[in-house]
Order: sequence, then structure tokens, then C-alpha cells
Amino acid sequence: MRVAKIREGTVIDHITAGYALIVLK
Repeated sequence: MRVAKIREGTVIDHITAGYALIVLK
């Protein structure tokens, strides 16, 4: 379960980072 949470959190972080890059541009 911990691994799943970490993976989900990482995916969300990547999406948030990608979204932030698009917004900043």
C-alpha cells in the first residue's frame, strides 16, 4: 500500500509539474 501511495503521489507530482510548466509558459 505504501508503494502504491508513493507511485500515485509521484504521478500527481509529475502531472502538477507538467501543468505548472504549461501555465508558466
